[in-house]
Amino acid sequence: MVRLKSAAISVLLIALVMTSVWQQIWIHRLTEQAEDLRSHVALSPPKQIDPVRRETATAPPTDQFRELLRLRGEVGVLRRELAEAVARNKSLVNSSTEETVLNEHSKRLALTTALVAQEQKIEEAKRRTQDLAAALNIPDPLINDQTTEGPASYLPYFQAKRELQERQRFAVVLRLKLAAAQIDQASGKVSGLTIDTPGP
Repeated sequence: MVRLKSAAISVLLIALVMTSVWQQIWIHRLTEQAEDLRSHVALSPPKQIDPVRRETATAPPTDQFRELLRLRGEVGVLRRELAEAVARNKSLVNSSTEETVLNEHSKRLALTTALVAQEQKIEEAKRRTQDLAAALNIPDPLINDQTTEGPASYLPYFQAKRELQERQRFAVVLRLKLAAAQIDQASGKVSGLTIDTPGP
């Protein structure tokens, strides 16, 4: 029960961190776009309107006018959303170091959670393999052999044995990733770990 609660809290923490990171990325992108637009407007020289064209410039065509109003409305909505996102995440903007530490911690937490889940699956696969070996009266030499193929009558056992071996290999990969994350933490590096979803 405690493991289930800690796993649920871990998943919730990871979702919260990923949501805030995603929002920060969008805030950063929108800020860059706004800066680009401001610099573009500041650098472009004011246009001289020819007196003959002045009359046509004051009365834009209806489609262009509607498009202009629509775009102005979108800009207003985007500005409001940007202001709300900045207000929600002000503490995260000011603490990028804390964010990096939190990201590293969440990666290790996610790896640990995935490893615990994988070890539970390994135990289930071991029980299933043992049960099938007993039910099918598999000879000891075949049980102790590393082969995953044999007579057709033993096919369910060999499938279970293959599944067990795949789960054990995946657990080794998770352990290696977790060890690398711990080494990176100890050496002060920021790792580029990718967390695969638990496979088999």
